[in-house]
Amino acid sequence: MKVLVLEDSEERITWFRSKFPAADIIKTADEAIHLLGTAPYDVVFLDHDLAALHYEGYSPIADENSGRKVTRWLMTTDKQKSARFIVHSLNAPGAAAMVETLHLSGRRTEWIPFTVLTQLALTIT
Repeated sequence: MKVLVLEDSEERITWFRSKFPAADIIKTADEAIHLLGTAPYDVVFLDHDLAALHYEGYSPIADENSGRKVTRWLMTTDKQKSARFIVHSLNAPGAAAMVETLHLSGRRTEWIPFTVLTQLALTIT
């Protein structure tokens, strides 16, 4: 199973690496877009808040460096139509916007906040 993780927190990256040792783990929206455009994935985990700017409130600059940039790009392509998307952000409004965009693009998507994700016995298919 090919897994992509978009996450910038080292603590969370360590957790993802323990669950998916062969996963492609990247920290920026631009890296995610590049990889999603070049290789098929079975499961894609997306975070919303990818920069310290997010913790200071909304700004257009912060939004362009978030998981939302990836979901907006996915609206413009047929790539990754068969992948399962899991938005793991704790930012409820940001996660909801990402899930809505992914659903509108016809992708199988769910929101599982990271704190819940770590409590699940993960069987990703």
